[in-house]
This record gives sequence, structure tokens and C-alpha cells, in this order.
Amino acid sequence: MKAKFLHKGISFLGVVMVFVISLTSCSLDSTGEQGKAARKELQRMGIPFKPQAFLESVKKGESAAVNLFLLGGMDPDTRDSFNQTALMYAAMEGKNNVLKQLIESGANVNAYNNKGGTVLMFAAMNGHSRMIQKLLQKGSYVNSTTNNGLSSLMIAAGAGHTDAVIVLIEGGAEVNEGDTLGQPALMHAVAEGHTQTVRALLERGADPNVESKRGSSIIGFAQSKGFTEIVELLEEAQTGQ
Repeated sequence: MKAKFLHKGISFLGVVMVFVISLTSCSLDSTGEQGKAARKELQRMGIPFKPQAFLESVKKGESAAVNLFLLGGMDPDTRDSFNQTALMYAAMEGKNNVLKQLIESGANVNAYNNKGGTVLMFAAMNGHSRMIQKLLQKGSYVNSTTNNGLSSLMIAAGAGHTDAVIVLIEGGAEVNEGDTLGQPALMHAVAEGHTQTVRALLERGADPNVESKRGSSIIGFAQSKGFTEIVELLEEAQTGQ
């Protein structure tokens, strides 16, 4: 059961560090003097004006190089072969400054990759709470789901990022929405034994009686895994209803 949760939590994003970039990601119409100067400076720094190099600079959080790429005409929504955008790389690595640069340059905060993953999901998976707040302020859809029906809240809960869970709920995340198997965020947190995350979800309206589409109860699963403290939390929540 645990492996199933982990597999879904990882595979939804299609995180593969292979850069096979489409040439359409370059916007080479920036022929002005500023654009030429920016590309020339990148060349002087030994950085080719290519999508792969741009995404690598984003990943490393190299704000100066990213700025030069953008001034030189690089598309802020540059994607790799898995449709992962520059914003997704910034979110994955927690590069707040670069994320801000990209958004200010018009990057799409609601783009999807091949697995249905979004920028917000990358931030949630890695527990970048401040970044989550920024993305929500900029219009990221908090209840978007992957091809497997996973939301940012489920992903953060499964990873045990309690602060991120709280930020997402405060931002409008649906607490009791389930994935394609009917498993809500609470079940994802229980599956991984994240006691504090379970507590935070219960305090914010998570249903301790919910069952998956396969008929698995949250408390039964916690009991089978020997998560004694979580079982006590669930029993208390059931009694208090």
C-alpha cells in the first residue's frame, strides 16, 4: 500500500532530468540592441543561448544568467521534452528569486506537464511554503489534479509537509477531495505515517471516516501499519464528530 502512494506521488510529475528541448522554446525575435547585448554577455560567460542552458540556469538559481536569457529573447515558458516548464524547475529546486523573474516575464503559473503536474504541485512536493503562497497570489489553481487525480494538497500531505498543507488549505484547497482511487489528503498522510500532518488535516476539516473506492478505511489502514498515535488521533476525531 505504501509503495503505491509513493509511486503515484513521484511519477505524477515525470521528474526526469533529461533535457531534450524543442526549438520552439526560443523566441528569437528580440533583435534589439538590448537583446543582442544580453546574448553577447552570455556568450562571454561561456553560456550558449539555448533552451537547455536556460533551464539549467533556472535549476541552479542563477538569477543573473536567467535575466540575460530573458532579455535576449528566451521564452519564459520554455519546456523540456516532458513538457516541464522553466517555472516547474524553479519550483522543484525552491529558487524563489528565479520563480519571481519568470512570473514577471509572463510565465504561465498554470501550465501542465505530460503527467498533468503543475508548478504548484512541484512546490508542494518539496514543501516550499513561501513559494506556494506566491504562486497562489499569482493565480495558480489550488485544486488542479494530475492524470491520477492527485492535487497539490494530497502531494504535500503524502510528503509530510505540514506547513505547505496549511498554506494550501488556507488558499482554498479541498480537504476531502479524493484521487482516482478515492483517497483524500488525509489518507495520503496516514499512508506515510506523518502524524503532525494528520493532526493538521483533522483540525482543518478532514473526514476521519472516509473510505477509498476499494473500501479501505483510514483508521483500518493506520492500525494495520502500527501507527498508534495516528490511530488515537483518528479515534479522537471520530468521537468528537
